[in-house]
Amino acid sequence: MPSTASEAAGGAEPTYRFGFSWAGPYGKAVNLVNAHAPAGMVVDLGCGYGAVGEVLREAGRHYVGADVDGAALADLARRSLEAHPLDLTDTAGWRPRLVDLLDRRRVAAVLLLDVVEHLPDPGALLGEVAALCRDVAVDGVAPLVVVSIPHVAHIDLAAKLVGGRWDVTGSGLLDRTHLQLFTERRVDAELTRHGFTECGRDDVLLAHSDQWFPPDHPYLIEGGPAHDHLVALRRLADANGTVNQFVRAFRLRADLPAASGETGSPPPPAAAAVSAAAPSAAAAAAPVASGSASLAGAPASLAGAPASPAAAAEADAPALSVLTRTQGDRVEQLTEALTCLAAQTVQDLQVIVLVHSDDPGAVDATRAVVDRFAAVFAERVQVVPVGGGGRATPLNAGLQLAAGRLVAFLDDDDLVTADWAERFVAGAAAAPGKVVRSVCYARHLRRAGPEEAALGRLPVTLSRPRPEFSDTFDTLVHLRTNTTPILSFALPRVLLDELHLRFDERFVVCEDWDLLLRAALVVGVHDTGAVTCIYQRWDDAGTSTNASPPEVWAAAHAQLLAGLDAAPLLLPPDSASKLAYLVGEPGAWAPQVHGLQAELAEATRTIDQLRHERDATRNHAHQLQLRLDAAERERDAVIGSEFWKASAPLRRAVDWTRRRS
Repeated sequence: MPSTASEAAGGAEPTYRFGFSWAGPYGKAVNLVNAHAPAGMVVDLGCGYGAVGEVLREAGRHYVGADVDGAALADLARRSLEAHPLDLTDTAGWRPRLVDLLDRRRVAAVLLLDVVEHLPDPGALLGEVAALCRDVAVDGVAPLVVVSIPHVAHIDLAAKLVGGRWDVTGSGLLDRTHLQLFTERRVDAELTRHGFTECGRDDVLLAHSDQWFPPDHPYLIEGGPAHDHLVALRRLADANGTVNQFVRAFRLRADLPAASGETGSPPPPAAAAVSAAAPSAAAAAAPVASGSASLAGAPASLAGAPASPAAAAEADAPALSVLTRTQGDRVEQLTEALTCLAAQTVQDLQVIVLVHSDDPGAVDATRAVVDRFAAVFAERVQVVPVGGGGRATPLNAGLQLAAGRLVAFLDDDDLVTADWAERFVAGAAAAPGKVVRSVCYARHLRRAGPEEAALGRLPVTLSRPRPEFSDTFDTLVHLRTNTTPILSFALPRVLLDELHLRFDERFVVCEDWDLLLRAALVVGVHDTGAVTCIYQRWDDAGTSTNASPPEVWAAAHAQLLAGLDAAPLLLPPDSASKLAYLVGEPGAWAPQVHGLQAELAEATRTIDQLRHERDATRNHAHQLQLRLDAAERERDAVIGSEFWKASAPLRRAVDWTRRRS
């Protein structure tokens, strides 16, 4: 909102007289009118001194101002601008009177510039404006409505409120005459409730609002860790952190019925709004914008993105949504994974199988797997084809459909215990809003060779499940290595809806590690301590671990750290002591570090050599097993032959002779 005001003569309330500026809310409102409104007059409700009057007149439009302030109306008349007294708080009387004053002239646009925040009941006014638009519509075309509304969630206000300050001023964002406060959600909700849909925007952006004072406040200092961390958190929520004034254009939805005559009564929701809660599979399979690479916030394509359409009423939401990623080519493993889900002790599940393949046969094969299960489970499984993109693309498509209060992930080759979902749900109840984590074991296996496959050995297990990952989550450790596989954590729904958390599709690998850290650095992690899942480590080629060379994993790790480096990090308790121990006195630990690095390099070489020997031994054992299998088949063939049966008396005679001798 403009930042100057003068006191009205003889009264305590200020009368605002602001100048016109193309960079300010008035200029932006005129731009929206010129861009979206047809020819015709512009009605400025609560016009004050009508700063836009001459500009609209010069653009060839007839201007009509309406306000309760007599001095302002007299000034408009002196400037040869049409003006009428109108009290917008008189919801029972102003609309019919204004319709009479307009006398069937065509109304192209209705302006509400710096008005709604001054009224005790903005909803009543917007209901009347909607009715006015229907009253003066020509050939079914209602006037454009342009609003200008101060934004109470500007980063300056957010930072100061964290610091315990709420500075009401004579004008500006916290003008002392403001009776209502608005965020983007409230603007959208109020206008949508009364039948409007947005058709244009040209918001006023200010890095420093009128609330940027005192400039040395600890939370307002640019470059200060506290301020920059608040900016990073604010940026995660939406792209409006520096929006000072919403300047938006709206139209009445064409599918709404005519006004019922009840003042301020909102119309029923449009069909489009209702259907948005049930997106199609095709819509879910569309490419999804990349997630944020850092705590500093999402890329511009994601900033301000709406919450998932599947975020239904909390009471009706499933306890857990499970996103299962598959390429449709591991039918046996997918069957085992879905069997684990069908056997869960908590059955309040939404299961979304994301087929990441352009092959229609992969989708058909996946649906065939689902159809083999009992209807009570199969009916809760949704198969969604997702084409193109990288490893994160199907997961983001699934997040758009996930409706559960928690969201978990299970790749088609991994296994979970029957209480996997139950532990997540119980953990969320014990620590609402946190990432919930269970303990994961690992099992080594490989694909079967042709001979083994013929014998039904799919796949070949190489080890028992064993504890290769830590029992608890440590933030500092996770900056170096990931000990929380994707199937061992669940995200609270609020991270998706409020912070628009998504997987970063720029990652070739490590997309789950990146998402986990970004979530954990905001809300923390609750460890259940229960072993609930088995991560399958494929020791042969064809998996992401083996298909991507070490330099790809190193580059992804560097990419992850670079994203986190873009903003200050908020670390959990006990981090200071750990960091102090790691850093130590300057240079004091250098010899030890170099020594440990040398030992680590030697240990790494030893491990590589042992792995090579292990693989050679396994290969040799595999060859021996094949030879043994072949010998056993030959033996069985001999034993089953007619010659062997016919020669039985001779063999018995030979055996008797040997014993006698």
